[in-house]
Amino acid sequence: MKAYTPGPWVVSKGSSEEFPCLRVESKNKHGEVNDGWCIAEVRGSDAEANALLIATAPELLATCEAALKTLNAIPLPFSHQATFDRLVAIIEKATRL
Repeated sequence: MKAYTPGPWVVSKGSSEEFPCLRVESKNKHGEVNDGWCIAEVRGSDAEANALLIATAPELLATCEAALKTLNAIPLPFSHQATFDRLVAIIEKATRL
């Protein structure tokens, strides 16, 4: 996997009045918003929900990877295999090129 812009990512309002949007931006090491890395600009009636989901991506990936590590360390009942397989697939989807 290539490195992605590290989190945390935050949601802020875009600067264009003509084309309003929400921006997902990284916070730099000093905690300042807009350190020059725009992750996404999101528009439309569902922009807020989509921007919030995008902004949590680094934390979601880290949590999924931690859960997979934990699950690999314990025996799982067969009834949970489909959920385990989905977890592996979603991590692969997020990290492949």
